[in-house]
Amino acid sequence: MRRIVRRCLFTLRQFIVKITPRRVRRIVGPILFHYYLKWNALFSHLRLNAFFSSRFIEYPWTLRNLHLSKGRVLDVGCSGTLFSYELIMRGLDVYGIDVRDYPTKHPSLKFYQTDVRSNPFPDDFFNRIVAVSTIEHIGLGAYGEPKYNKGDLIVMTELKRILKKNGKILITLPFADRHYDLRSYRIYDERTLDHLTGNLLVEEEDFFIRTRWGWFKVPKEEAKKKSSFQDPALVCLILSKGPLLSPSDKDRREKPWESRC
Repeated sequence: MRRIVRRCLFTLRQFIVKITPRRVRRIVGPILFHYYLKWNALFSHLRLNAFFSSRFIEYPWTLRNLHLSKGRVLDVGCSGTLFSYELIMRGLDVYGIDVRDYPTKHPSLKFYQTDVRSNPFPDDFFNRIVAVSTIEHIGLGAYGEPKYNKGDLIVMTELKRILKKNGKILITLPFADRHYDLRSYRIYDERTLDHLTGNLLVEEEDFFIRTRWGWFKVPKEEAKKKSSFQDPALVCLILSKGPLLSPSDKDRREKPWESRC
């Protein structure tokens, strides 16, 4: 039942977007998205969030943990959402990158339509990098990007390069008791999650599962037990460059994709 309701809500949203003129979407869309985030707590209290996708958890979690009043933010995989607009409304210097075009341009959004591997940014450039349900798709070719092996791991190393020394990377991913490589995305388990973050320091990790009563934050072990291929859990991570590594540690962790079986 929940899956049917979620599908209906998604179809309704797509229909409204399709029939609404682009100029109207550009004005009204960010306003609706802003209040959608504000009403998040009310929906959670009424146990209505069971009918929503993981984005209902991911966007508010990312904003709560951003902890940045000014500085550069990179929104990875920004097309198909108005999250970049929300970051702009908070007074941040926002950059976006995606292989797909961004449908409604904002004059304050610096958008680059390219693969993350080909980004033009220098080393130590961003204060924050956010990737909401994006990393698990990279390298699989589902969104028009080139296919390449270990795309998620290669891109994480690239994000580390362009992150400032004291910067943070905030990412959200599907999580389960075992790893799944699907046609358009990956579901991570504890082992592959460790590989993904192998060259970064994990400062915080939060796990969420969806039940018939809504989304709930749970310990890692419970997320492993109560997730499945059909309905994976959600993991939200705060990452940083961490302390300087010794030469031997750096050689071992610089290319973590080489250690994945």
